[in-house]
Amino acid sequence: MNPDDQAAFTAHLATMPFAAWALAWGSEILGAFLGALTAGRIADSKKKWFPAGMVLLAVAGSVSNWVAFPYPVWFIVGQLVAYPFVFLAATKFLPPINPYEGV
Repeated sequence: MNPDDQAAFTAHLATMPFAAWALAWGSEILGAFLGALTAGRIADSKKKWFPAGMVLLAVAGSVSNWVAFPYPVWFIVGQLVAYPFVFLAATKFLPPINPYEGV
């Protein structure tokens, strides 16, 4: 397959099995979660802003993929539903902010 041939790539996407789509969906959600969790753990302050930024970057990347290539509707809806939960889950696992740390 020629990687520059968009029509061939679109035809290939149409023949992908459900398991391949589910794996792609899960990897994008897991990547957003781990990125948000890492950003929150590294941040010194505003520990919820950095995970939110990472999730927003993941959403922007997903939207650019949805626009560029044909995705199943369940994939798009599933990601739109999952991304807020990714943010909530990542912030749930962050350590509490200690106001006396470094004093």
